[in-house]
Amino acid sequence: MRLFCSPVSCIVTMIFGFITFSGAQEQVLQGGELTGYKIWRGSVVIHGDVTIPPGSQLNIEPGAKIVFAANRDDQHGGTDKTRSELIVRGKLIVRGEADNKILFTSESNAPRMGDWYGLQFLHSQSGCIMEYAVVEYAYNGVTIKNTVFPLKNCEIRYNYNSGIRTEVKAGPQIIQNIISENGYAGLVCELGAVPVLTDNLISQNQMGVVVLSLSVPNLGSVAKDIYYNPGRNQFANNEEYDIYNHSTKSVSAQNNSWDSPKRPKLYDRQENKKYGSIIFDPKLNQASSGNLLLLAQSAAANPPSAVPATQNNRLDISTNQVTRNPTAAKQPNRDTVSKNTSLDTVLQKTLAVDLAISTQPLLASASDAVPDNTESPVDKKEIKHFIDYDQVFLEPFLDTHGKKVIRKEKLVITETMQKVLEPGEVRVKVIVAKNGSVESASGLRGINPILDNAILNTVRKYRYEPGMVNGKPVRFSTNELFRFK
Repeated sequence: MRLFCSPVSCIVTMIFGFITFSGAQEQVLQGGELTGYKIWRGSVVIHGDVTIPPGSQLNIEPGAKIVFAANRDDQHGGTDKTRSELIVRGKLIVRGEADNKILFTSESNAPRMGDWYGLQFLHSQSGCIMEYAVVEYAYNGVTIKNTVFPLKNCEIRYNYNSGIRTEVKAGPQIIQNIISENGYAGLVCELGAVPVLTDNLISQNQMGVVVLSLSVPNLGSVAKDIYYNPGRNQFANNEEYDIYNHSTKSVSAQNNSWDSPKRPKLYDRQENKKYGSIIFDPKLNQASSGNLLLLAQSAAANPPSAVPATQNNRLDISTNQVTRNPTAAKQPNRDTVSKNTSLDTVLQKTLAVDLAISTQPLLASASDAVPDNTESPVDKKEIKHFIDYDQVFLEPFLDTHGKKVIRKEKLVITETMQKVLEPGEVRVKVIVAKNGSVESASGLRGINPILDNAILNTVRKYRYEPGMVNGKPVRFSTNELFRFK
């Protein structure tokens, strides 16, 4: 099966055997197999499963917007025959920039959790990279099966089931990401997965990390051996548990910060003796969040620009996809051409331990490690220089580290609503204005339109304590959850 573009989105002409762009800004793909070496830039709309087979490679350039049609799969294949997915068996290079991220999202004007299925790295080739990307509104944002690669500086949010799912001995290095507001879990580990997590914010998920079936994630280990990991992950505002250990193996989660000053919100051997323990001491009083604040402050994705028609940036005849002419000049290192070098430099300074180039699931030597409880070496003045107090902040970045509702309107269940009421949950994304009023409310997950709309109208009447960052009033985002049994 070959990929092809919709004739509406691409105007092509034959010139000496080449197909070239004619001012197109958007590609529409019905899905299929992507072979050879390809590059995506600008806006790409996907209507069916796209597969990168072994031996093939796809590079996605900074600022690209990859949009998946909601609840549609023209290929009727993959894990979910009703939703599109990007399946990686070859190599995928996703490398955005601090202020020019790559966005994977839903095509819907009113997106919901689970509109598309997600990115799937299934026994992928070595060399895959995900850096400075946003993945949102999928079922499972990123699935990693029996694969090792770095996932750095990304935002994984608003996904129906899990933000990241690791399976079958997968050992990715998950470094300095914001994993927030996912329906079930920020991270799920199963079937012997061994991911390593450092400097992440895991926030506002139903569960922070769920550990299943002999998996052993490394969330921080102060032991001076090959398992050393400085941790420094922040667990904040997760609804039920920060870590839920449903495996017989013990989980190391040392040197992290938690909501609770005593025992974090954990489920392990203490609750059920057939499961392993969660080792969480020593704890950080409060991990430095400056690096993650900068990550959240940077723009999600810049609008894609038109791609000029040149032989070095052409459509491949067999697939109608953008590909680089193999005879073209070698692309310069992105660090030398980035327009956001200053911000990118500050973000990179915060990585005291860089696991990105490691092909092993853990650090090779304890001599490479930094001292316990060491905060990331970033100057607070540098952080404040980049803060835009007019942007929307996540709850954990507020001075209070969370919201406070001053007035909560009661939901009135009418007779009509009662007739269509069924078990489930309605999750609402709320943007709170600087004065504490509700600026906007939109549904992330729902049961039926009648109930969903009634809840939205109710939430719009809420009043919050104004959010403050460094003593300055700011807008912030939060979730309101309504469960029905």
